[in-house]
Amino acid sequence: MRTTSLIALFVSSLSIAACGGGEGGGSGVDGSKNLTALSDAEIIEICEYSESLIDQANSDEVSCYVTGIFQASETEDCQTIADACIADSVPEEGDCNTAPDDALPSCASDVTVSEMESCLSAQASQINSISIDCETTVEELSELSEQPLPAACAAVEEKCPDLFDDEVDA
Repeated sequence: MRTTSLIALFVSSLSIAACGGGEGGGSGVDGSKNLTALSDAEIIEICEYSESLIDQANSDEVSCYVTGIFQASETEDCQTIADACIADSVPEEGDCNTAPDDALPSCASDVTVSEMESCLSAQASQINSISIDCETTVEELSELSEQPLPAACAAVEEKCPDLFDDEVDA
């Protein structure tokens, strides 16, 4: 089964969301449309919905703990770094105001909005379920960084594996 790093998964989710995403019909876009048939307005709707699937507070906390784990030193411990990072976290506004300039791979014409929405919802659940703290080891982070794609992504990956390339730009 294909794996993808958590960071790539998150970026990939948002990138793909800019081309179609969210839970079956949750975006309000016709789920039977294929990804290459979307208007700019529909792309933006789906992107906004996809962003709403990610628990930003949890994502920020996980990011702060990762920073703490890797930046801890003899003079500053992980928890101090993570706490300062969490205190300084400011909710980010999404980047869905404009449709992406990137062209979708030709295989995206085989993927429907509903299929992509189901996949993105499952990916968001996977991301939202991550919980780490300063007791998490680098080895455990490494294991977390390579998770298989959720089963809900199988149809999309089979039809258009190019949508999951780590090189997809947001």
